[in-house]
Amino acid sequence: LDFLYKQLGSTQADLVLCDAMESLVRCLSRIERDRISGKVLRMISTASELESVAARIGLPLLEKIARSVRLTAKHQDMPGMAAACARLSRVGNQSIAAFWNPHGLSG
Repeated sequence: LDFLYKQLGSTQADLVLCDAMESLVRCLSRIERDRISGKVLRMISTASELESVAARIGLPLLEKIARSVRLTAKHQDMPGMAAACARLSRVGNQSIAAFWNPHGLSG
């Protein structure tokens, strides 16, 4: 994140990060809905989008997990996909929480 702020400046980096967070939330929600409804092809596409978003804002673990979701869905590995989706949800939610509350402050 420091790189974004240094490269783009505070205002532009804030805009990029807010857009990315909106995309992240949308992707996480869509992946979960699609997993439940069995829309595997759409999951693959959304996981790929999430990989790009995570890479763009410097979230390598989230990027790696999104890739796992994409690959397990592509290979129709349902147990692996369920595990990857659970991890994606957990790490994605932690990433969102850390973004909105970077110092762990409550309130």
